[in-house]
Amino acid sequence: MNEELQSTNEELETINIELRQRTQEQNSTNAFLQSILGSLTVGVVVIDRSLNVLAWNRQAQSMWGLRAEEVLGRSILSLDIGLPVEQLSLHQFLVGKSARQMLNVDSVSRRGKMIRCEVSCSQLLGPSGQQEGIIVLMEDITEREAMATAAASNEEHCRMVLAHAHVVVATQDAGLRYTWVHVPASVGLPQIVAGSRDADCLPADDAARLAAIKRKVMDNGEGQRQDCWAKVDGHPRCIDLSVNPLRDAAGQVAGVTCAMMDVTEVRLAERALQQSDELRHFIVGNAALVTWSVLPGGQLNDCNEAWSGYTGLSAESGQGTGWNRAIHPDDLPHLLESWQQPEGTSAGREAEFRLRRAADGKYRRHLAWIQPMFDDGGAVACWANTAVDVQDRTQESSG
Repeated sequence: MNEELQSTNEELETINIELRQRTQEQNSTNAFLQSILGSLTVGVVVIDRSLNVLAWNRQAQSMWGLRAEEVLGRSILSLDIGLPVEQLSLHQFLVGKSARQMLNVDSVSRRGKMIRCEVSCSQLLGPSGQQEGIIVLMEDITEREAMATAAASNEEHCRMVLAHAHVVVATQDAGLRYTWVHVPASVGLPQIVAGSRDADCLPADDAARLAAIKRKVMDNGEGQRQDCWAKVDGHPRCIDLSVNPLRDAAGQVAGVTCAMMDVTEVRLAERALQQSDELRHFIVGNAALVTWSVLPGGQLNDCNEAWSGYTGLSAESGQGTGWNRAIHPDDLPHLLESWQQPEGTSAGREAEFRLRRAADGKYRRHLAWIQPMFDDGGAVACWANTAVDVQDRTQESSG
């Protein structure tokens, strides 16, 4: 009898040890699961088929103000929380064929603040695959929706601005291949398409010049803006080019963003104004001397008062080639020849000729400095001439 009792006790002890081990394992598993639930940044509620709460994590407590011990075992429909549970259609989800549903609902947080809540419901499946309940995930997406709305508004605003702006905006990858392009139809620039490079739409020299600028930006990581002349459809155009580095999520330069605007007319107008100012300063600076300017075709462009007073020809009476009457006929061909500018030469030159003095009708010898004025394309816009009377000086040298 004693031996039987002893054997029974040993068996019971073995069973108790196994039970303690399994209890420890289960406690460890439960602690691990609670740790996972507590670490999630969204509210997690697990309910059984009767809609009674089986699990309630810390984020759910933070959202709705109820602790786990206050809700475990209770129907989720009976909880006094700001989540409109009736909108989740939990009963229909239990009998439905869908394994998951998601919706956004207006809710009230534990602080009484209106929030937008994203709720996701998934089936809780047992070991044999049968549905044993529902896993409900809840997240406050108020700020996210506000940011998305603001981003959409900004994007639409940008699209409206770009649609009415004469600016080409594009991004290029590290190989300088265009990845995104916005080209308004009204812009007089090449029609760039995604996947192409500058060499596909510009002459080789122009494309190489633009590529060098963009590679420099990628190399030093600093933006750059400058004017670049390039031929578009065979015509030279001035492009206001702005290039900035495009960085990836790690902050590494992965390409460039470009903004290009056709400023040809603006630059030509600025150049014309600059030339006009240069000519005006030239004439004003030589106001005491006989000064006049002539167009490439030989027509009078402008003259100062010293010219009019000396020759008796005003800008009106000397218009066209009328100013030729003030030059001695024998010297006029030589003077006109001195205006023939060799290509690539910008230096001025001297010329000597006889100019008719209106006061007595006599031709007096003058020494002139002839300076070419150029347009933006490098062609001569006009010839500016300044002459000084050297008749007496010449006679003294001869005497």
